[in-house]
Amino acid sequence: MKMLIAVTIFGILTNSFAEVYFENRNCHRNAMADFKLDQYLKIQHAYVTHVKDGVNSQFCREVNTTKQSDGSIKTITESYDELFGETLHYKMYCNGNQTNGKKGEFFFRLQQCKRPKRKSE
Repeated sequence: MKMLIAVTIFGILTNSFAEVYFENRNCHRNAMADFKLDQYLKIQHAYVTHVKDGVNSQFCREVNTTKQSDGSIKTITESYDELFGETLHYKMYCNGNQTNGKKGEFFFRLQQCKRPKRKSE
């Protein structure tokens, strides 16, 4: 019985942490002054496996980026994150535009985000 209670509490805490983790979507970094969008868009499919600063250093992200006919940037990110010993999978679909013509600065709108799921689901 104690094991069941402990597992239930662990599950609730894991889910609560994931909710907070995915809701903080504000970027607090300055745009790159020498950002070259055309060069960046040549990398349509990329994998990210390391993070310098962050909550989680155990992750793998697959990113697909394309420029749409209207000039907007479409990014699809599929991610596997390990939190508290559990691997979570989620997928995000974003559309963005350059911010007020500022080089390297974009505003992205999250169109759809599939809720994090355990890798085994």
